[in-house]
Amino acid sequence: MLSLIMLHALNQQQAQQAAADQLLPLVVEAEDKKSGDRLVTHLRRIPNLGDHRPAGWTRGRTLVVDAFCLGRQGGGVLSFVQFLTEVQVGCGYAILQGGRHSHVGEFARTGTRKARAHRKVKAQKEVR
Repeated sequence: MLSLIMLHALNQQQAQQAAADQLLPLVVEAEDKKSGDRLVTHLRRIPNLGDHRPAGWTRGRTLVVDAFCLGRQGGGVLSFVQFLTEVQVGCGYAILQGGRHSHVGEFARTGTRKARAHRKVKAQKEVR
């Protein structure tokens, strides 16, 4: 188990990387909620922002999810299936803190820019 100091340092490092990569929360669209399989596949791309808060987004609630799916809920910890039911269409989601119990932030857009979470695309070298 990591100490609180180590967790804080890892979150700071992740925040710096997220800012450099210009990561945004992953937005859930109506078509993503149509089937559980599609939603699970979509949420696999959820970015880890750490302490980074991108411009144009406001964080709402924080959901604590059992990341290892051990089935031990309670005390505010959601199973992954419960998390899927909590996900709202139109909201963005990002990991705030990883670990056995991942803290996932729910974000709302404050600006007019519509974008999904992404990483800067690095130039691909052509392979011959």
